[in-house]
Amino acid sequence: MPFILNKKKTPLLVKIFSAIVAFSFVGGMVWFAISPFVSGGSLPRGASSALSEQERAFSTDARMYESIVSENTTDTTSWASLGNTYFNWGFYLASEKKDNQGAVEKWTKAINAYNKALELKPENEIPIKNDLGVLYFYLGNNDLAKKEWLEVLSKEPTNASALFNMGLFSQSTNDTTSAISYFEKFIELYPDDPNVSQARKFLNDLRKKK
Repeated sequence: MPFILNKKKTPLLVKIFSAIVAFSFVGGMVWFAISPFVSGGSLPRGASSALSEQERAFSTDARMYESIVSENTTDTTSWASLGNTYFNWGFYLASEKKDNQGAVEKWTKAINAYNKALELKPENEIPIKNDLGVLYFYLGNNDLAKKEWLEVLSKEPTNASALFNMGLFSQSTNDTTSAISYFEKFIELYPDDPNVSQARKFLNDLRKKK
């Protein structure tokens, strides 16, 4: 669940803009960054030996959260954690393993888990929507990505993640005026944020286009 300036995640969209690569295949378009960063059921016999240590960790966490929500379907924290696990697993597969189809499968599971958490009206609705926006962007669904971030800003007009994400999104869709506005507001409100230097660079580049 990252681009995110929230939770334990790294701001993935910064990485995306440092090296955007698009890969298309059945089901849509996947966007991810070239940068370092199984299903929820049990693995097939012998499969674990083929997995990296990181993938085994993701698999273990996913099975744990799948087990929890199967027994308690209203556990919003576990649904969100399951979404986080599949989000990060998908990014790992895309960036480290170059497994685009595997990444889409994990991100689709993340979206399903996040939406289940939102159905139950969790307290962490804002960060989940920020993360959903990132996933939709990765999968090439710009309309849904924008919708999630604008909904966040309608409830929290100064939300750092949504402002920064919308700046990046607007830049990626060549909406220079909106991108400048979002980055300016982000820099003004969060001058000490670790992403400010990157936002300033984007802003300077955008102003040159005006």
